[in-house]
Amino acid sequence: FKALLDQTLDCVFMFEPDSLQFVYVNRGAIQQVGYSEHELLAMTPLDLKPEFDATSFSQLLEPLIAGKLKLQRFETVHRHNYGRDMPVEVVLQYVSAANEASRFVAIVRDITDRKHAEEKLRTQQDELAHVTRLSTMGEMASGLAHELNQPLATITQYCFVGQQMLEQSANAQQVHDLFETLSDQAMRAGAIIRRLRDLVAKRSFARSKAP
Repeated sequence: FKALLDQTLDCVFMFEPDSLQFVYVNRGAIQQVGYSEHELLAMTPLDLKPEFDATSFSQLLEPLIAGKLKLQRFETVHRHNYGRDMPVEVVLQYVSAANEASRFVAIVRDITDRKHAEEKLRTQQDELAHVTRLSTMGEMASGLAHELNQPLATITQYCFVGQQMLEQSANAQQVHDLFETLSDQAMRAGAIIRRLRDLVAKRSFARSKAP
């Protein structure tokens, strides 16, 4: 039986319901967490599961002992002997047979690759949503620029005409300066809108990520 379990791809842990001490680990389990068989048989699941404490782990086991559930399937992390954490999926069962001591049996699978694939998919979805938002903003900005360019051009033209007329009056310096400032601001606003339209007209957008 032990030789058979050693050939399985998944990791198998068995532990006592009271002390929680491991009573059996297969070769896959030893390789996964980096401890020797002798070291693991002196440990409990809590030594491998940093996300659990005694209370939360007891709450996880209680429905299985009471017969309310046949198994518990959950994701957590196992801490390797070298200190790194790996994501795992655990299927936990409570095995009770006549004339034999009851045991918890945990089948553990490393899901690192699956988590990486899920993270890559989420990143791609975020990037697509970001580009979609930029595209919508670009359409809005382009329409806004088109609507604002006409009145801005009119303001600039009227400012120029007003300056020409006021230059013929010797007492119009203050008004002349006002129109000059108004003209400068109108042209500045037009330049901002042109830069905005040029920005959103680009076909590719780059996203920066925090290191």
